[in-house]
Amino acid sequence: MLTKFTVKTTKKGDDMAFMTVEDRYGEIEVILFPKIYEKFRAYISSSDPMFIIGTVTKRVEEDAKLICDAVYPLIPDDRYTETKKADDEKIAPRRKKIYVRVPSTDKNVYPDIERVLALAAIYESETASDKLILYGVDTGKYYDPIIVDITDGLKNALIKQCGEENVR
Repeated sequence: MLTKFTVKTTKKGDDMAFMTVEDRYGEIEVILFPKIYEKFRAYISSSDPMFIIGTVTKRVEEDAKLICDAVYPLIPDDRYTETKKADDEKIAPRRKKIYVRVPSTDKNVYPDIERVLALAAIYESETASDKLILYGVDTGKYYDPIIVDITDGLKNALIKQCGEENVR
């Protein structure tokens, strides 16, 4: 949750941002340098949860800070809705697979691979049994599956990121 947000102008006249975010474990200051702030400013929200990717820095006698590399909204879906059935109604869940074609799994060639992996990480859980399988066009190889909960939210986010023709 975003608790504090400040925009500053650099000497070059570019905007950068400082924000404090917190969860149930604590809070941390997040620094968004001008290029990152410009690219991801639309995803910064005080009311919606965010997924922030970055590097933690810690100086002597200062609190840790997060140098932001990316900010994405968490995608609401029905994954967290608990439904209870009687024991005799329980049916073994059907395992699903989703294939995602990407130009490369090398972030130097295809920087958006980090976004795809971040989306997969959001949907990983101890109880997950579905498989997200990446196919690298540059290598012509399928990569080891990532065990996730496949939901409409994940599928829609992957389609938005990679294109409908690349998600099956």
